[in-house]
Amino acid sequence: MGSETNIYSLPAELHTQILEYLSDDIVYQIVASSILPQWRDITRESSRIQRRRYTRFHSAWQNAVAIHRALGETSDSGSFALCCMVRNKDIETYGLMWALRNPSEDRWNDNIPHSWCEIDITDSFILEEHFLLPFRGTLAQDLKLPDEDVSVSKSHVDSDLRTSFIKVSIRRFDTPQRHTVIRSMSIFPSHLEDMTMRSLLKYIVRHADRSLRAAGFDISKSHQMQIWPGSDIGVSVSIS
Repeated sequence: MGSETNIYSLPAELHTQILEYLSDDIVYQIVASSILPQWRDITRESSRIQRRRYTRFHSAWQNAVAIHRALGETSDSGSFALCCMVRNKDIETYGLMWALRNPSEDRWNDNIPHSWCEIDITDSFILEEHFLLPFRGTLAQDLKLPDEDVSVSKSHVDSDLRTSFIKVSIRRFDTPQRHTVIRSMSIFPSHLEDMTMRSLLKYIVRHADRSLRAAGFDISKSHQMQIWPGSDIGVSVSIS
């Protein structure tokens, strides 16, 4: 009888094909990279899979930069958010939470608490990736529309990276159906082009906690911030 076959015995090429099949969805990429060390390494090191973690960022110079999909779009697999446990403007842990789509009803299960999943990504390489990348080269070829000219000058790329800003809406959820908007703001990090996902989340959390303290909240207590991706990044806060 032959030796037993399991997932660890599959050739590296097949592992890569499996991950490339999943790579169009940022949630699947992050979850898969947390399952097996080999999947983590392939997801991190494969340039083809990495490029799929970025999407077009419409800006003054018509897509001169690309934005990380963990903060730049909603996911095909379900609603999702990056989660930070925070105390006094310091992030203690990072997580990813998402709701699965109900296939029979073609809608999100976001009203059903047990349908939400969460994993710890505090040590994930995803957080060390840049928030923005220049939209050029192979990345531009992968993301361009048919017959689109994606030649963008370096000066336009540099201008976009210098002038890009983030719109943030901070709200507190009193109940799953009711929330209070605390503040809406635009933040202009001086070196957005150098920011990783981790450093950007720290930047957002510091600004959000400053607004919470000004609104009378006790930020010395541990509280969870859920950072929702989109053209306007939503920050939902739960304070016990």
